[in-house]
Amino acid sequence: TRAQALEDGQLVDVTECAREVGIKHPVAVTARVWGEWIVPPERMKAHGQSERGRGHDVVWLLRCAMGKAAAGAPDVRFAVLFQNRAGRGYTIGRFWATCGPGDNMEPVITVMCTDED
Repeated sequence: TRAQALEDGQLVDVTECAREVGIKHPVAVTARVWGEWIVPPERMKAHGQSERGRGHDVVWLLRCAMGKAAAGAPDVRFAVLFQNRAGRGYTIGRFWATCGPGDNMEPVITVMCTDED
């Protein structure tokens, strides 16, 4: 179940951050998205990078992609530019998100790396 995946750490709940940018449904990211993209490299924390800020970037660009998607489309693809080195050290994270039924058939959104399913 989704609840079990959240409890086990396979998914990380980012619903609060998603609501701040106007996404109404619960949102979770995979452990891989969280660990490889949202958690900043230790060296970048001194340069202002944080989980909250990077998580906000992910859900904001998810919201933008949702706004551009065809009406009723359950999946969207989007990219986020992350600073991983001081100066001009940027990396592009490519993601996809799907909206499907949660444990109680409510709409929920899951964000994954493009090669995850």
